Amino acid sequence: MGATKKTTNRASQRGRSAMGIALASATILASVGFGQAAVAAEGDGSTAAGRVLSGSLLSSLDADVLLALEGASASSDGVTGDADSGDLDATALSTLGLTVTDGVQIPLSIADLGVLSEYAEANTDGSAIGASGAVADDGTIGAGPVTPGAPSAYTFDLSDLLTASITDAIAGADLSLGAVSARASTDGTLAPTGTYDIAALELNLDSPVVGGLAGSLETVVADAIAPTLAALSGADSPLISAIVDDTGLGLGAGATASVTADIPAALAPLIGADAPALGAGGPIEIDLGDGTIVVDIRALLAANGQDLNSLAPGTEILSAEVLALITAGVANLVDTLVDDVIDAAETALRSATVTVSTSLTATLLLTPVAVLSVGVDGTVADLLAGTVVPTVTLLNAGVCSVPIVGGIVCDSGLVSTLAGSLSGVIVDELLDPAAGGLLDTVAALVQSTVVVPALTLLDPALSSVVTGLVSLTANVQEPSPGVVGETFTETALRLTVLGFTGPEGALSLDIAQGSVGPRALTPPIATDIEPERGPVTGDTAVTITGSGFADATGVTFGGVGGTDFEVVSDTEITVTSPANPAGPVDVVITSPDGPSAPLEFTYFAVTTIDSVAPDSGPEGEETTVTIIGSCFLGATDVLFGEDSAVTFDVISDTEITAVTPPGAGTVDVTVVGLGECGEAVLEDGFVFVAPGAALVDAIDPVRGPVTGGTEVTITGTDFTGATGVTFDGVEGTEFEVVSDTEIVVTSPANPVGVVDVVVLSPAGSSAPVDFTYFAVTTVDEVEPGSGPEAGGVEVTIV
Repeated sequence: MGATKKTTNRASQRGRSAMGIALASATILASVGFGQAAVAAEGDGSTAAGRVLSGSLLSSLDADVLLALEGASASSDGVTGDADSGDLDATALSTLGLTVTDGVQIPLSIADLGVLSEYAEANTDGSAIGASGAVADDGTIGAGPVTPGAPSAYTFDLSDLLTASITDAIAGADLSLGAVSARASTDGTLAPTGTYDIAALELNLDSPVVGGLAGSLETVVADAIAPTLAALSGADSPLISAIVDDTGLGLGAGATASVTADIPAALAPLIGADAPALGAGGPIEIDLGDGTIVVDIRALLAANGQDLNSLAPGTEILSAEVLALITAGVANLVDTLVDDVIDAAETALRSATVTVSTSLTATLLLTPVAVLSVGVDGTVADLLAGTVVPTVTLLNAGVCSVPIVGGIVCDSGLVSTLAGSLSGVIVDELLDPAAGGLLDTVAALVQSTVVVPALTLLDPALSSVVTGLVSLTANVQEPSPGVVGETFTETALRLTVLGFTGPEGALSLDIAQGSVGPRALTPPIATDIEPERGPVTGDTAVTITGSGFADATGVTFGGVGGTDFEVVSDTEITVTSPANPAGPVDVVITSPDGPSAPLEFTYFAVTTIDSVAPDSGPEGEETTVTIIGSCFLGATDVLFGEDSAVTFDVISDTEITAVTPPGAGTVDVTVVGLGECGEAVLEDGFVFVAPGAALVDAIDPVRGPVTGGTEVTITGTDFTGATGVTFDGVEGTEFEVVSDTEIVVTSPANPVGVVDVVVLSPAGSSAPVDFTYFAVTTVDEVEPGSGPEAGGVEVTIV
């Protein structure tokens, strides 16, 4: 067939009409302000966030409180920067009950001691700052450079978490934090970094064991010393025995002795109600009055060469190493207390009051006669120092200066002898420094009956609280280290409750958090497509609805871009489907933030006619032809012109055989399809050749230049009587009928392309055959048109 033949599918024609209506609507919408928004270059912009409190432990709080804790956030699209900041009103939050599980809570008190702030800054160049806690207007963090006053502090009551197995030793526990701040930042090109600041961190423990130490120490010391004091008192006192031994006289009536020491008064400065805390001002303080242990973890770390605000990322603060420092510190303080208690007991004994009163007798004429009295009244220390000496009195004379029966001389020598003996008794009984002395015995009793049992209860309880109750992780960086192009979060402190888990794992609370990252990508969301089907030839007007369409850049159908793309609004896009093979394909909206999730669009085949063979037959007679094309299954008719085929048979989806009806001239061939396949028309697809008209089998050559002049030989039958040959309706020249089966003719000039060649005769025209005209080289202009014989002239040829 010639170049004028073409196949048309009428279903696709209807699609183009609908598309025209949609385009008109889109044009009207665009004219009143709707259309595609400006799109930032992919990768520009940034995001930032700052949040004082977050985490799964907040899940039980009501919506109003969660809203107050929402934090600051900022996002730049690469065109416009963004910033957000604000102060969190701690007084409005008051005490929060963080529920761990049924009946178990961690009350959180936020002290109104200063300002809690949240800050976020996102810039168009990719730089960003996110901070929270004690934050200045420029995002700087820390208690020092931000506010002159103390920033807000936190107290976590952990008492509900304590198990019954340790409450005899630790009955209450809480964590007290000073200002906690975090900051994350990025310049958009290097990996993001984070810093943090924890102004203070204390562990406060309420310990019945510690509360009972004072009473136990006083009781043990007093009870250990009391028997010795009692033994030194009374008529049988070794003090009186020493006097009798030194004088050689007999013991008269009414001899008394007493040694009294005030042990509670001596111990009061150490363990009394007004006694200072053990280790006051140091990393660990023990208050015996209220039974508390306060561990200043920041100071404890500093004393061991570590800085709380310079810990490696992800450092566990309440570690086994910290536990060892705490237990050793507590033990050292208790040991020091015991040493001080023994020293105080010794001081009390040296301050003890010694009172002795005796009457001594000599035997005269077999009759005991009172001759001397001896008395002592002073302290042990004075007696040992010689500042208090025994008083010796000669009865009835008042002066101890004459010989006495038995050779004893009542003079200063006797007084010295008595003083030495009494001092020896005191030293031997009360203050003997040798092993096994009274003070050594008291110290041993204190260790065995007070210290060891107390630490035996306290050490495992401390371990349970410090390393088994909660985890405190400082300088949490996610990821660590930061990665260029990824969101980075710095958390100053993460409190994790051990032994309890929620739906997403261990329950935790993040205290002071800052995040930065690249621009948050928000791909468009496509929810519906209408229509959902179209022909493989494309040209179906499609409307897509959803959200986030403002920055959309196109729509693809199976990876092939649609045409006539138009963003009607943020929720609607119109586009024309491209051609595609039959079957379902993904329809995806493209944008700088990434593609949408796909919708499905199904392509269906349409009826097409590729060829009819033979493409001619005798006029008025039936001819059997084979039609090749597509989507023939279900065809309902085959038309030759306006007349149906006498019979037709659908061999397959791509082949039909049909018998032509009687007809005349050149007619269109139409296959009427079923349903959405539509119908196809092959224009001038069959020629009814009049009786006696020439029948052309072939021409040679089949192509020639557009200038014409090509001698063409045509072979066939019934050429006798032929009157001419036309090329696309233009008669050839030098026409000659060589025989009934051969004609020679010269082609006329014609434009480039395929044309019909027809043999004319009185009986009628032959069926056309194809001849192709091709372009030839032509010279239209030469400038200049002349020049000297010697040449050398530059010539332009067009």
